[in-house]
Amino acid sequence: MRLNHSTPVAKKPAPPWVENPYRLISLGEIMERFEAAPFLRLVSELTELSAKRNPLEDSLPIPQEHRNVLAASAQFLVEETGKLGLESSQDTAVKLQKVGERVGSTWGEFA
Repeated sequence: MRLNHSTPVAKKPAPPWVENPYRLISLGEIMERFEAAPFLRLVSELTELSAKRNPLEDSLPIPQEHRNVLAASAQFLVEETGKLGLESSQDTAVKLQKVGERVGSTWGEFA
């Protein structure tokens, strides 16, 4: 079936904290939207990457394989924070993604 301009598209409703930012939100409502397992994997990957950083070498470029991990992790974070309506977190993730994608990015930029 082809969609045309008159075909309604089902859209996932906005998170309650976006729909009405002044309403009290229950933990249950948050947990309906948030899946912890992928975020825990992300934190683990970023923690491992951060452990490879030597603060005395902040001016050195991040190796390609580490930049790949950083870019993929940040891309996931951009998508998930967008789904949750967390705009400032999404902005930070976009900055992190740019560091991961740019050849020559330094450890200092990652810090």
